[in-house]
Amino acid sequence: MSYSLHIARTTDWMDAAKLPIVRREVANLVEMDPELSWSTTEYVDLRQKNGTIVRLPYIKWRGTSCFLWRLDQILCRNADEAQTAKMVRIAEAL
Repeated sequence: MSYSLHIARTTDWMDAAKLPIVRREVANLVEMDPELSWSTTEYVDLRQKNGTIVRLPYIKWRGTSCFLWRLDQILCRNADEAQTAKMVRIAEAL
């Protein structure tokens, strides 16, 4: 079984585009947190409605790619306890 945890500013993560977490905010968070960095090798290519592809790099935590900013929210698949706790701290920071 697989699951995803989402950090969003809306009650329902599927409505995250209504009140997005924007890239600049995530970039500031990554810059200020020494445990976080952008991956240069792991990413997701996301096809937009107009057909263009946007490449989204994973966010590394302590050297492991585990978080993904996905245009309006941050998510983590199959988070362990430590990753879940870090997501709570990220959510509080945002």
